[in-house]
Order: sequence, then C-alpha cells, then structure tokens
Amino acid sequence: MTNNVPLSTTSAICLAIVFCSFLTVSIFNYPRAWSPMTTFLSDFGNMKISPLGSLFYNAGCIMTGAAIVAFYLGMSDWEADDRRMLLLGAARVLGIASGIALALIGLYPEDYPSLHRFWSLAFFTLNFFSIILINASLVGRRDYGRPTMIVGFGLSIVTMFSFLTWGGAPSVEWFTVFASMTFAVLLGYDSYRKKGGNNVAPFNI
Repeated sequence: MTNNVPLSTTSAICLAIVFCSFLTVSIFNYPRAWSPMTTFLSDFGNMKISPLGSLFYNAGCIMTGAAIVAFYLGMSDWEADDRRMLLLGAARVLGIASGIALALIGLYPEDYPSLHRFWSLAFFTLNFFSIILINASLVGRRDYGRPTMIVGFGLSIVTMFSFLTWGGAPSVEWFTVFASMTFAVLLGYDSYRKKGGNNVAPFNI
C-alpha cells in the first residue's frame, strides 16, 4: 500500500505538519502579545523582535515551500485523463512558483522589508490563482471530493471579499494560509483515493 501513496498526498501531509509545528514553536518564543487579528504571521519571522523564534518560523517557511513544490509536481497524477489538462498545467506552474515564493519569504523575512513585501505578495497572488485553476480543471471529476471543491471555492470567494473589504489585514492572512493548507490536505486525500486507496471511503459531506 505504501507504494500507492502519491507524492501529492505525502507532501500535503508534510507541509501541514511542518508549517504548524514550526509556527507553534515560534509562537512560544515570541516575546510580545499576539493575536490573529493584530499580528501577521510574518511577524513571528522577524529576527529583531524574536531572535530565536524567527529561526523556526523562517525555516518552516522554507521547508513548507519545498513541500508545496513537491505537492504540485505530484499533481501530474491528475493530468493523464483530464480533458482540461491545460488549466491544471497552469495551476501546477503557478503552484510551484508559490512554493518558491514562500521559501523566499523565509529567506527574506521582515528584516528585509522590500524583498519580503514582494515575495509575500507573490506568494498570496500565485496561491490564489493556482487554487482557482485547480477547481476549474477538476470540478465535476468523480475522484474530486465535494469537501475539497467547497473549501477551494470558499477560500477563493472569502479571500477575495476579505481583501476588498479589509485589505491585507492579519486575519485575512491567517485565514488564507490555513484554508489553503486544508485544501491541500483534502486534495492529497483525493489523490490517494484516486491512485491507490480504492478501499478508502470517500470523504464527502
């Protein structure tokens, strides 16, 4: 059964575990009061404010970025019998670029303001459009779970509405990051069922 676990499944699990674990450690080492309503995730990577915690946060971004690249490379499993292969191919290219951008956020934290802003904007923009294209290319497919579709479309709609209403507020950033991880894990589960987990019940609502 192990040989049937696709790359997109293992990398989705890895990116969620790595990011949450390293973020948790960085939070425990953060010297200031914080809240998802007032604190950007990138604040935990500020080397001046949190010398120790920033090491974990920035390392987590780099490793999570690498896992995102692996996740989108693994999405090739969906292309063989997909009539909308061009859409999915574009989604994978944007997704791989988003993983690289996240890794560069870790390399250039808030201590490098201009570079950090550039790569942060690049990550969220690339991530937003890659998820839209994934949904557009896979919706209606038998192996594409309804929860995955709902989270994907919901993430896109709420993110767009929140950005237009509140701009790049910390709460918008937190929502986007964790909703995107949820989407990746659900899609990784769909990939597992599609490729080799035929005995696993579909996760539908």
